[in-house]
Amino acid sequence: MAGSESVLLVSSDCHGGAPIEAYGDYLEQRYQDEFDQYLHTSNFYRGADGGERLPRSAFFFYPDEVFEEFIRQIDERQAFSVAQTTEERMRALESEGYVAEVIFPDAAKDNEIPFSGLFGGFGGYGGLDARTVELAIAGQRAYNRRLSEVIDPARQAGCAVVSYGDIDAAVETVRDAAESGLRGVLLDGPDPSFPVTAEPIFAPRYDPLWSALEDTGVVAHFHVGASVPIEMYGADFPPEIANIEIPMWGHRALWWLIWGGVLERHPRLTCVFTEQGTSWIAQALRYMDWQWDGMAASRHDRRNSLLPLRPSDYWKRQCFSGASLMSIADLEARDVLDASTIMFGPDYPHPEGTWSRTHAYLRAAFTTTGCTEDEVRMICGENALRCYGFDPKVLLPIAERVGPTIEQLLVPGDESLDDPMLRVLTRPDFGVA
Repeated sequence: MAGSESVLLVSSDCHGGAPIEAYGDYLEQRYQDEFDQYLHTSNFYRGADGGERLPRSAFFFYPDEVFEEFIRQIDERQAFSVAQTTEERMRALESEGYVAEVIFPDAAKDNEIPFSGLFGGFGGYGGLDARTVELAIAGQRAYNRRLSEVIDPARQAGCAVVSYGDIDAAVETVRDAAESGLRGVLLDGPDPSFPVTAEPIFAPRYDPLWSALEDTGVVAHFHVGASVPIEMYGADFPPEIANIEIPMWGHRALWWLIWGGVLERHPRLTCVFTEQGTSWIAQALRYMDWQWDGMAASRHDRRNSLLPLRPSDYWKRQCFSGASLMSIADLEARDVLDASTIMFGPDYPHPEGTWSRTHAYLRAAFTTTGCTEDEVRMICGENALRCYGFDPKVLLPIAERVGPTIEQLLVPGDESLDDPMLRVLTRPDFGVA
C-alpha cells in the first residue's frame, strides 16, 4: 500500500443515527407504550420548537466568531447526517477523500437512543431498578438493529451499543453484532460509583464479555463520554473543570484493563480509545512502565501483581487511539504509542471537528510534527484496515479515485497555526479531547 499514489483515508470517528421516532420500528412490541411516553418526557427529546443544539460552555476555548459559525452549521449538518442514505453518506465522505468510516451514535439534535438518553447512556446502571435497565438495553438493541440494517459492512464499521448491566445480554449483543456485519461495540468506562454499586470492569463476571469480543473479532470502543457522571456537571458547575474531567472518566479504562489483567487474560481482545486525545495515553504508559520496572527490580515477591509484559507492550499488541481532533501533542506522542496504533478521525458531521477542512488540518499536523510518508499512511488508513479487518481490495481502488495524494498531506501549505479553525492542533499536552 505504501506504493499507492493516493493516501488511503479512513475515518475512525464518525457519528450517525436516526430521528428517535424511527427506532420505534425496531423496538419490541412490549415496549411500545413506554416508548410513546418516553418521546414526550425525555430530557433530550427535541420538539418542534427545537432547543439548544450546542452549549457554549462546552466549547469555551474557541473564539466567539468560530462558535457562532458552529451554531450556524449545527442544525444543517445534523439534519443532513440523519436524513442521509448510506449511499449519500459515503458520497459526502468521499468528497473529502474518505473511503470508509467507523460509526458511533450521535448525541445531538433528535437522534438519541431510546430509553438511554444522551449518547447511549451505556453504563453499568449502578443503583437503578431492573425495569429501567431492561428498557435501556431494549432501546440500545433497537439502535443496533437499525444500524446493522442500513450500513455497508464493506465500508462502514458500525458500533453496537452494549451495556454492562446484563452480561449475558451483552454477550448476546456482541454475537448478534458480529453476525449482522457490525465490527465494533461501544462500551462504558469504569463505573464512577465503584465500589459502592458496581464491580470493576476487570472483575471475573465481565470475562464472558471480553471472551465474546475475542471470539468474534468485534472491537471494543471507549469513546469520550464514557462513564461521565452527568449529574455532577450542572448549570452552576465551572465549564472549564467539566472540559478537563469529561475525557478523564473514559481514560481510566486503559489502566483498569491493563493493570486489572484483562488484556493479559484476553490477548486477542482489541480496544480503541476514540475522541479522547492521544497524548494522555503516552503519559499514562510512561508512568505504568515506570511502575512495572520498579516492581520487576524489587526484591519483594511481586509474582501476584506483576504482569508478564510491560504496560506499553500490551498497548502496542492490543490497543489503538482513534485520534479524532488530533493535535500536535497527540502526534508527538507516537514515539511512545507507536504510529502503528494511531488512527485519524474528523468527528463527522460535528462542526467542531475537522470536517470540511480535513486536508488542511492533516497537512498542518503532519508537516509541523515531521511525520514520514509511512507514518502518514498508517495513521490515515492502514492502521484502520488492520484494526477493523476492512478489505484493501475493496478500498484501495476507491482511494485511487477520491483520496488525497501524499504531497497534499506532506508538502507544507499556507495554513497558520493561528487560524482559529485549526485551534485544536495547538492544544497543550494534557490529554483533554
